[in-house]
Amino acid sequence: AEGLKFAFEHYRHSMYDCGGALFWQYNDSWGTIGWSIIDYYLRKKPSYYAVRRALASPLLVIKAEPRQVHVWLVRDEETSMEGKIIVRWISFSGRDEILAKKAFRIRGSGSNNLLSVSLESDKHSAHAGLVVAELWNGNDLVTWNRQFLQFPGQLPLGEAPILLKGQKRSDGWELQLECQRYAWLVWIDAGDDAGLSDNGFDI
Repeated sequence: AEGLKFAFEHYRHSMYDCGGALFWQYNDSWGTIGWSIIDYYLRKKPSYYAVRRALASPLLVIKAEPRQVHVWLVRDEETSMEGKIIVRWISFSGRDEILAKKAFRIRGSGSNNLLSVSLESDKHSAHAGLVVAELWNGNDLVTWNRQFLQFPGQLPLGEAPILLKGQKRSDGWELQLECQRYAWLVWIDAGDDAGLSDNGFDI
């Protein structure tokens, strides 16, 4: 999931220098552990949701350098768009710090570098947290993305107890998940045909 997320975000942020990408593979032909995003029994893997988010429009892409991050907005639509970007530093223990805010207005499709933010070595170390970028339209959160500053396997995430609440709706169930600290790649095992709107997400 993380590998496909990184690849598709990189190629899309290179729009129009890169005109597209194909990946191997969509589904498994037999039961195996492989690169597909749908398994042999047609169940969605975590990478399915990661790819779907990475191919959505609009998409925020965060490019990290040793002491700086750059936030790009990628769009497929030809209409104009305006809104506000908020960049946050979130520690793995749950501390939330706003690093930057910027209003913007752009026209047409493409990839736009909206802002760059410097990181302080003593406050924003790679092993202590991550960078989150949010796209707002008024009071509505349109989309968001995050960027770890080191490999996920090296992150000191620790245990993250999650509180799950469910409410019955006319068309199914609405689930609400809460966590007091950062939780990575949360997976809801709700059966083969649960029809979840999203899964394999961060809290």
